[in-house]
Amino acid sequence: KWTFVHFLQRVVSVDASPSGAYLALRARVKPENIDVDGRSLEEDLESIMPFSRGLLTQERPEWLLEDRRPVEDVVNETPNSSTKVLHSLRGVAMSAGTTTSRSHEEADDAGEEEFDGEEQAIKNDVQTILDLIDLVERSFARPNGSTNVADDIWSGQMRNGADVLICLETGFEFPAHQLLLAARSAVVKDVMMGRTVKDVDGRIRVSFQSGTAPSTSAPLSKLKIAGAHPLTVLLIATYIYTDHVPCIWDRRIAGQVANRLSKTSPRTSIEHLKAELVKLSRLLKLGGLEDALSAPVRRPIASSLAKHLGSVFTAAQVETFSQHHPCRPDVVLELADANIRAHSTILRSRSLYFSSFFGDEVWTQSRLQTNDGSRSRSGSSITSEVDGDGMVRINMKHRHIREMSYAMRFIYEGAGEEMFDVLPFTQSNDDVLEFLYSVLDVAEELLMERLTQVCAVRILELLTTSNACSLLAATAPYPTRAARQLVRSLHSFLTRSLETLLESRMLDDLPHSLVRGLASFVRARQHEKMPVTRNGVIVKDAMEKWKDWVQQQDWPSVLVRSRKASIRQAQSPKMSPASGKGKNRPVAVSTSPPLTLSGEKRTQVPSTPPSAPIREETG
Repeated sequence: KWTFVHFLQRVVSVDASPSGAYLALRARVKPENIDVDGRSLEEDLESIMPFSRGLLTQERPEWLLEDRRPVEDVVNETPNSSTKVLHSLRGVAMSAGTTTSRSHEEADDAGEEEFDGEEQAIKNDVQTILDLIDLVERSFARPNGSTNVADDIWSGQMRNGADVLICLETGFEFPAHQLLLAARSAVVKDVMMGRTVKDVDGRIRVSFQSGTAPSTSAPLSKLKIAGAHPLTVLLIATYIYTDHVPCIWDRRIAGQVANRLSKTSPRTSIEHLKAELVKLSRLLKLGGLEDALSAPVRRPIASSLAKHLGSVFTAAQVETFSQHHPCRPDVVLELADANIRAHSTILRSRSLYFSSFFGDEVWTQSRLQTNDGSRSRSGSSITSEVDGDGMVRINMKHRHIREMSYAMRFIYEGAGEEMFDVLPFTQSNDDVLEFLYSVLDVAEELLMERLTQVCAVRILELLTTSNACSLLAATAPYPTRAARQLVRSLHSFLTRSLETLLESRMLDDLPHSLVRGLASFVRARQHEKMPVTRNGVIVKDAMEKWKDWVQQQDWPSVLVRSRKASIRQAQSPKMSPASGKGKNRPVAVSTSPPLTLSGEKRTQVPSTPPSAPIREETG
């Protein structure tokens, strides 16, 4: 005998025991993966480098509503002829279907991806070095003899909140951020507090001259470095911001920049630059850079940026800094249950929300004031009604410390999915999902794409058929690209679980707009699967081919049933009038079989057995 079991779909195997128990194995629906391709901590800090040539020609990319692809997709988009031949040969190997050919193919794919990634990294290093050499060239080629890069290239503006000038004895100057310089090097922090350091030979010397805010006419703070080439200092500064240094000593890179360097500085060789990099990195105690310089070729550098910025953030919450300390926080986030002290330099680099108003000097200056009423280090010249502590106070009392602490870990340390591994304040998966959506809501408000993607990946790990509709309803209001990725993954999961959802009537509580969006997604996937039959191509071609004939036809208009008629038909059946005085009304007779109650379920009793023959009455 066979028994129909409800709510079982996607069954791939069934087994039964002699006692009558059965087992059904179902294939679990896996949602589409979300690639975490948003800007990393290093990429965000690179975007605010005030000496970056890219800031002069292009704006920050608009990723909010636009799709972006990783670098690997762009590299593999236009392969050369040899790569195309290799792909065609692999297609032949795949058709053979042998295990050996597949293993060789996987090895070739991994090797090719590694080669493409290394080649692209070398191209990026070459371009970065050429841009830095161009800055040096423009400073040396000034007709009036001045070499102030800030006056020429940046028109006197300290971009992205830069508050210090790095000055060389040649007169070359470029802006930077005191916070990042001090956070990355304890030696630089001591120099900014009044100490002077020099190397063993005494040729390279680093000192600091305190100044005022960039918006004033008084002299700016200056970090003076003597005995080093401008390109050497620019490479050191690039490492401080990005945790990566372009390997100018690598032969693959040196051969492409040597001619340009010889034209700019004929007496300076690449070997001389590497020797200066070694001395300056040892003087400033940049351990990661020293390890990279010890290798003759380009190799990955151990990341230390997240560790240094995390230490600065922790110190800002527990320590009290003097007014001119380079690591002093200048922002207070006022939450519902706590206050968080932060740094505008980091906030503006990691969040477009903070960047939008910290980039407005009038907005920032009107909210800053020092204790003595003068302009602060960040450039305030307008009296503010806030406390005179040189802090920008941002009202975020609709947020709580629990979700904001995780957002700040992402901002300062670049934390990813691992920060959600242990959540001691949650008791169930529902609690975890609720907290993940609270962090996702913070990420959407502060416009942090990568954090939204990290939360989305964790949400998909807890996705089930029972909570898919509620997760879709919670995600649908968010408009950013990362949130749209999560919506597409949920749509894909719902589509492949549609039979279960319909049988369980889980779609009944969804708003009509969400059901319409799900239907559009299903239709688009059908078009991808069957582009001819589901896309209406045949009908469109026929209508285009015979449009003259169609225009000559007298097509009848469609008669839409009125709402009144449909309501009358949906009414319950009624008895005819007892007396003959009233108008005769038809008696509505139900053709459905009678209903009986069996236990707590309502079942239908068929009027005839299923196997009874059907008799046809003839005239």
